[in-house]
Amino acid sequence: MTIGSRIKQARKLRGFTQVELSERCGWEHQSRISSYERDEREPGKEDVESIASVLDVRAAWLFFGDGAMTETEAVPQELQSLYRLMVGLDDAGRKKAEDLFRLAFDRRDIQP
Repeated sequence: MTIGSRIKQARKLRGFTQVELSERCGWEHQSRISSYERDEREPGKEDVESIASVLDVRAAWLFFGDGAMTETEAVPQELQSLYRLMVGLDDAGRKKAEDLFRLAFDRRDIQP
């Protein structure tokens, strides 16, 4: 899979047209995205980072196809569930949860 095909895959997954993606990246013409997707032109580091940010994918995945497409795919499901629970807590609740995690790590001699 080429960088162009990964850009196209991520764009379609997010439901963007080439025009929408180029506008969100701050570019005037969708032809830039089109030429990347057809592998007629290779995007530079800044463009890849811009596209990755807009599409919420990892720049390393766009560049090389390595690893997970998104950060959340790289995180185990159990940790994603814990994160969602933590986000729903107020500051005091998050502090208590953090203290409980630290206590559990200390008892198991695990370094966070």
